[in-house]
Amino acid sequence: SYQIDCSKGTYIRSLARDIGRYLGTFGTLESIRREKIGSFKLEDAISLDELLKLDEVQPQLIQIETMVEDLPRIYLDSASCTCLKQGKQEILRDLILNPNDKFVAVFNEQNSLVCTLEQSNNEGFSGWKIARVI
Repeated sequence: SYQIDCSKGTYIRSLARDIGRYLGTFGTLESIRREKIGSFKLEDAISLDELLKLDEVQPQLIQIETMVEDLPRIYLDSASCTCLKQGKQEILRDLILNPNDKFVAVFNEQNSLVCTLEQSNNEGFSGWKIARVI
């Protein structure tokens, strides 16, 4: 049994394969379990069965804004947020965003998450697109 603390983009199955090669044999995994991603830890999770037994579920839920706390944020006016919610991506052409960012979280003037944007460089398209609308 091994525990590996790694950054995103690390391929654990490939690591097992490479260790096997180094030892002159094969390397595979019997199982793999992610114990942490960002600020979320497995030890803080509760099972669906536990959740269903609770009288009040709301205190156990994590605010959706917590899901994107590691992403860069931009704030847009109400009209722009409405356009994004309707899937109108034309306004993205006018935004000046950091080209080194892969994802950006968009918030409205009330500090509520509206959507996430993803930088895309494939299929003949280069620029920002709507990834998820909330």
